[in-house]
Amino acid sequence: PTEVHETVDAEFSFEQNLLPILTARCALAGCHVADGPHGLDFRTYESFIAGGEHPAFIAGNAEESEVVEQIASGNMPPGGPPLTDAEIQLFVDWINQQEAHGDTILPDDGHDVHDHMVDDHDDDDDNHNNHNNHNNHDNHADDNDDN
Repeated sequence: PTEVHETVDAEFSFEQNLLPILTARCALAGCHVADGPHGLDFRTYESFIAGGEHPAFIAGNAEESEVVEQIASGNMPPGGPPLTDAEIQLFVDWINQQEAHGDTILPDDGHDVHDHMVDDHDDDDDNHNNHNNHNNHDNHADDNDDN
């Protein structure tokens, strides 16, 4: 079981605090692994920060980071209970710390993550109910250009 604290120290470890959640809740049943939807692999620190077709988060900006939007809305993980408020807060705190520490997170295409927005979900609820059928997921990132 993942131990989650209501408050997070100023510094905390990705491997100790986030990776257990990502492994248990996001990389289950073939989701968010190397060949998962949109290339998002959440099994390691390196693969999480690398993102996939687009970054999973924007360093220093949890509010506009796709991973936070998806878990806070309850869209992810599909077919399972939503993450707790304390678990979501761990993601928010860690993402917001990234810019404060001067980390530069670049997606594979070399563009700054601030140039990207990610939409790693499909508006068709049937696809969320069957998260093992990743071939039905569509990428609507281009639909969000106005955001």
